[in-house]
Amino acid sequence: FNQCKELGGEQFIHIEQLDNENKLLRSAYDGCEYFAMPSLVETPSIAALEAAVCGAKILITENGSTSEYFEGYAEYVNPHDVRSISQAVNTVLNKDKTVDLSVHIAENFSADIITSELLNVYLSIK
Repeated sequence: FNQCKELGGEQFIHIEQLDNENKLLRSAYDGCEYFAMPSLVETPSIAALEAAVCGAKILITENGSTSEYFEGYAEYVNPHDVRSISQAVNTVLNKDKTVDLSVHIAENFSADIITSELLNVYLSIK
C-alpha cells in the first residue's frame, strides 16, 4: 500500500471502505477501466462480484473457483506469471464494456437467489 501510494502519484487514489449503498462505490466501479484481482489466494471475492454486477470488465486469478462465477466473461491470469498478467491487461483494455457479465452475475449469484438455493438445500436434508 505504501509503495503504491509513494510511486503512484496522481495515478493512485486510495478510497477508504465504502458502504454498499454509497453512490461513490457504484461510481468507482462504473468509471473504472477494469477490475483486477490477480491474487494468489483470493477467489472470486465479493468486490469482484460487485464490480461485475456494476458492469466492470474483470481480470482475475485463474486460481480457485473464479471460472465457475465468471465463465467466459473474464480474463483469467496466472498470478505467478507477469507475462500472463500483462497479456490479460492488454486484452481487457481492448475489450468493450457489455452488460453480459452483469446480467449473468445478477441472474445467478444475487443474494436472493443464493439464499433461496441454500434454504432449499437445508430443507432437503432436515
